Amino acid sequence: MIENINVTTGQYVKLSYEVADIEQRILAIVMDRILQYIILLCGIFVSSSFVNPYYFIVLVYIFISCMNVFIEYLSHGQTIGKMLMRITVVSDDGVPPSFSQCVIRWLLYPIDFWVVGVVLINKKSQRIGDIASGCYVVKKQTNKMVKVSLEDDYKYTDPKYKPRFENVLLLTSKDMGYVKSALYDKKFYSQQDQVARLIRKRMGIQNSDMSDKQFLQQVRNDYYYQVQVLEKEPAV
Repeated sequence: MIENINVTTGQYVKLSYEVADIEQRILAIVMDRILQYIILLCGIFVSSSFVNPYYFIVLVYIFISCMNVFIEYLSHGQTIGKMLMRITVVSDDGVPPSFSQCVIRWLLYPIDFWVVGVVLINKKSQRIGDIASGCYVVKKQTNKMVKVSLEDDYKYTDPKYKPRFENVLLLTSKDMGYVKSALYDKKFYSQQDQVARLIRKRMGIQNSDMSDKQFLQQVRNDYYYQVQVLEKEPAV
């Protein structure tokens, strides 16, 4: 099982998350269940004063069955148990889950925990409900983690930054679009080698001691250093 996952927001900001431990997820579920049982017991106690308590108990049961969907959505990815365990649900683009994603996770919960009998986890620490909804369960994000990721992507703003490729302005905005897609759009991760080959050809680079990803990242930083810091005109 991997310990970290990287997601890219719609604004091309890369965030790194540490996936939640299986123990944390199980304990969060246990805490949520305890809370639900307490609410159910309170409902049964209150209903004892009713002439016909059946309908009231049914309403209480429906409420506790659905409550985590609304709590998770309104609390931006956390149920009470997840809050106590300091874990949260995030979408694959780094934002809190939508209501539909919370519903999908809830609907598939019985398959994960009752039909299968265990928490089915893939290499990205996702159960079936996570995979279907496009979500991850991660440890609560810290400001330090976000800061480190932002510093990696905005190195060119450092006053001491030294560009490696001076001729990056030979690249057009279309070329840079390919670079950004290869770096930040998961649909194009597998094409990083092709994009790197294209960019090397555009810039007349025969060999490089960097990996394709490192090369594209360096080109991106050098390009924005020239355009945004030195305010030079890029190719059209």
